[in-house]
Amino acid sequence: MGGRHAATTQGFLLLSGVKVVDLWGGYRDRGAQAPWEEPTLAPVFSTTKGVTAFALAIQKSRGAIDYDGKVAQWWPEFAQNGKEDVTVRQLISHECGLAGPAPPIALATLRDKAATRAFFAAAPMEWRTPGDYKGYMAVTLGNFESALVQMSDGERRRSAGELLRDECFAPLGIEDEIYVGTPASVPDARFAVIDGMSGLEPLFADSFPPGFVRRLLLEPRSYTARAFANPRLSAPPSVLDYNRRELGYCYVPNRCSGYILDDPREMALRTKVWRCAQRAGGYSGARALPLARLSVPHELAARDVARFPYLAPLP
Repeated sequence: MGGRHAATTQGFLLLSGVKVVDLWGGYRDRGAQAPWEEPTLAPVFSTTKGVTAFALAIQKSRGAIDYDGKVAQWWPEFAQNGKEDVTVRQLISHECGLAGPAPPIALATLRDKAATRAFFAAAPMEWRTPGDYKGYMAVTLGNFESALVQMSDGERRRSAGELLRDECFAPLGIEDEIYVGTPASVPDARFAVIDGMSGLEPLFADSFPPGFVRRLLLEPRSYTARAFANPRLSAPPSVLDYNRRELGYCYVPNRCSGYILDDPREMALRTKVWRCAQRAGGYSGARALPLARLSVPHELAARDVARFPYLAPLP
């Protein structure tokens, strides 16, 4: 049963909103032969973007922000290095080339919300005009979204994770099942340990887009490497970096293990959040507004794909 490729899985089935199947098995930590249990927390990586976007949509529905307003209207220090006229819509639609500030942010900086905001506010754009290219903000999108939530939250200055905990997760009774930034009170024994490829192993895998792994591992100055390894915790970067528990104390959404640790049933929890919002006529908060008001900022057109820097070179 042991070994690198021993199976670990969890699955569930909902029927008309009722859980009728909930199964799990294998190891939470293969090396220690620690079993996977019902409350085990696992990373969900970029699927968390849908959860943190909900925090921004809450602020939009309240009138606290406007997708077509300039970011600097709520976050004044953002107005530097050519970003003075960038709108919220452009920023969160991956149009500004802010995926990989160089040098990368330090882990110590990420432990402080104000210092993190200052770092990303100073970041220059990769290209002159927002919208010229699309640059997937694999890691940094959550930093910018959380900063906008903080700066539009009055004196409370809650991060995206804190706002979601207070206004969505706690009212639903799932605040111990889904985290955007894990508190120190969560014991190590609940965390799944990532067991993935390290070093140069990914170069020999066939599950990645052509050229992606080469840029990520061998070209640290490339846009790809800076976008996916920020902060840069090892050389070459590895998914195993995110087993480091101290990452969980950072105010950063949209990262994997430590930053975002969810119950493996996260998709069901997300559905539960949205259903609660629909029943309330808006969201679980001080003001109930129609769910349609929680609008998405951008629809990705087919023509945009050709403008991603991973597929087309930057000027």
